[in-house]
Amino acid sequence: VALTADMKEVHPELPFVIHHKDKLIDGTIDLLCRTPEGFAVFDYKFTETGEAEMAGQYRGQMEIYRRASEYFFPDAEDASTELILISSRGVKRLPLVF
Repeated sequence: VALTADMKEVHPELPFVIHHKDKLIDGTIDLLCRTPEGFAVFDYKFTETGEAEMAGQYRGQMEIYRRASEYFFPDAEDASTELILISSRGVKRLPLVF
Protein backbone atom coordinates (compact mmCIF):
# COMPACT_ATOMS: atom_id res chain seq x y z
CA VAL A 1 0.00 0.00 0.00
CA ALA A 2 2.80 2.47 0.80
CA LEU A 3 4.26 1.96 -2.68
CA THR A 4 1.06 3.14 -4.36
CA ALA A 5 -0.09 5.73 -1.82
CA ASP A 6 0.80 8.77 -3.97
CA MET A 7 -0.03 7.25 -7.34
CA LYS A 8 -2.67 8.88 -9.56
CA GLU A 9 -3.54 5.58 -11.32
CA VAL A 10 -2.68 1.97 -10.48
CA HIS A 11 -2.81 -0.84 -13.06
CA PRO A 12 -1.88 -4.23 -11.51
CA GLU A 13 -1.27 -7.39 -13.56
CA LEU A 14 -1.51 -5.61 -16.92
CA PRO A 15 -1.26 -8.11 -19.83
CA PHE A 16 0.34 -7.05 -23.12
CA VAL A 17 1.40 -8.31 -26.54
CA ILE A 18 4.00 -6.32 -28.52
CA HIS A 19 6.36 -6.72 -31.46
CA HIS A 20 9.97 -6.26 -30.38
CA LYS A 21 13.00 -6.97 -32.61
CA ASP A 22 10.98 -9.08 -35.06
CA LYS A 23 9.46 -11.13 -32.24
CA LEU A 24 5.97 -11.22 -30.79
CA ILE A 25 6.23 -10.95 -27.01
CA ASP A 26 3.40 -11.43 -24.55
CA GLY A 27 3.67 -10.87 -20.85
CA THR A 28 2.18 -9.24 -17.80
CA ILE A 29 3.44 -6.08 -16.13
CA ASP A 30 3.15 -6.65 -12.37
CA LEU A 31 2.31 -3.01 -11.69
CA LEU A 32 2.10 0.08 -13.92
CA CYS A 33 1.37 3.36 -12.17
CA ARG A 34 0.84 6.97 -13.14
CA THR A 35 2.90 8.94 -10.64
CA PRO A 36 2.94 12.68 -9.96
CA GLU A 37 6.12 12.78 -12.14
CA GLY A 38 4.99 10.45 -14.97
CA PHE A 39 4.82 6.66 -15.05
CA ALA A 40 6.51 3.84 -13.14
CA VAL A 41 6.80 0.12 -13.92
CA PHE A 42 7.31 -2.29 -11.02
CA ASP A 43 8.14 -6.00 -11.11
CA TYR A 44 8.12 -8.15 -7.99
CA LYS A 45 10.78 -10.82 -7.51
CA PHE A 46 10.95 -13.28 -4.62
CA THR A 47 14.65 -14.08 -4.38
CA GLU A 48 17.74 -14.33 -2.22
CA THR A 49 19.96 -13.29 -5.14
CA GLY A 50 22.05 -10.11 -4.85
CA GLU A 51 20.99 -6.76 -6.31
CA ALA A 52 23.69 -6.53 -9.00
CA GLU A 53 22.89 -9.99 -10.35
CA MET A 54 19.14 -9.29 -10.32
CA ALA A 55 19.63 -5.98 -12.14
CA GLY A 56 21.64 -7.69 -14.85
CA GLN A 57 19.30 -10.64 -15.13
CA TYR A 58 16.09 -8.60 -15.45
CA ARG A 59 17.23 -5.41 -17.23
CA GLY A 60 16.01 -6.70 -20.63
CA GLN A 61 12.64 -7.78 -19.23
CA MET A 62 12.12 -4.38 -17.62
CA GLU A 63 13.01 -2.60 -20.86
CA ILE A 64 10.32 -4.62 -22.64
CA TYR A 65 7.83 -3.79 -19.87
CA ARG A 66 8.70 -0.11 -20.21
CA ARG A 67 8.16 -0.26 -23.98
CA ALA A 68 4.88 -2.17 -23.50
CA SER A 69 3.65 0.55 -21.14
CA GLU A 70 3.86 3.01 -24.07
CA TYR A 71 1.16 1.06 -25.91
CA PHE A 72 -1.26 1.79 -23.08
CA PHE A 73 -0.02 5.31 -22.39
CA PRO A 74 2.05 6.95 -25.18
CA ASP A 75 3.44 9.50 -22.71
CA ALA A 76 4.98 6.64 -20.66
CA GLU A 77 8.07 6.49 -22.89
CA ASP A 78 10.25 7.72 -20.02
CA ALA A 79 8.65 5.52 -17.36
CA SER A 80 10.86 4.72 -14.40
CA THR A 81 11.45 1.02 -13.73
CA GLU A 82 12.01 -0.74 -10.43
CA LEU A 83 12.43 -4.30 -9.28
CA ILE A 84 10.85 -4.95 -5.91
CA LEU A 85 13.07 -7.62 -4.34
CA ILE A 86 11.46 -9.66 -1.59
CA SER A 87 13.72 -11.93 0.46
CA SER A 88 14.33 -13.19 3.97
CA ARG A 89 16.23 -9.92 4.51
CA GLY A 90 13.11 -7.86 3.78
CA VAL A 91 11.91 -5.77 0.84
CA LYS A 92 14.27 -3.70 -1.31
CA ARG A 93 13.39 -1.34 -4.16
CA LEU A 94 15.95 -1.57 -6.97
CA PRO A 95 15.61 1.17 -9.61
CA LEU A 96 16.88 0.31 -13.10
CA VAL A 97 18.02 3.19 -15.33
CA PHE A 98 18.07 2.94 -19.11
